[in-house]
Amino acid sequence: MRALWHEYPHLRIEWAVHQYQTRDISLAKAAALANVSFDRMKELLVQPGIQPRLGPETLAKARLEMEVLETVA
Repeated sequence: MRALWHEYPHLRIEWAVHQYQTRDISLAKAAALANVSFDRMKELLVQPGIQPRLGPETLAKARLEMEVLETVA
């Protein structure tokens, strides 16, 4: 898949958007999967009319989001 994503980066983004919609992953995790920044991922979700889920539901999820963001930055 990595070779495919390298050749067609938009497929990686589409996959991350799909994962965000169908699985319970955070915006930060979706951004990491798409290999884009957190803010760019929000933009990519809003464009087709997907409402981003902002803010973690628990402290544990907040910590996990911070860990994911640190790996992307």
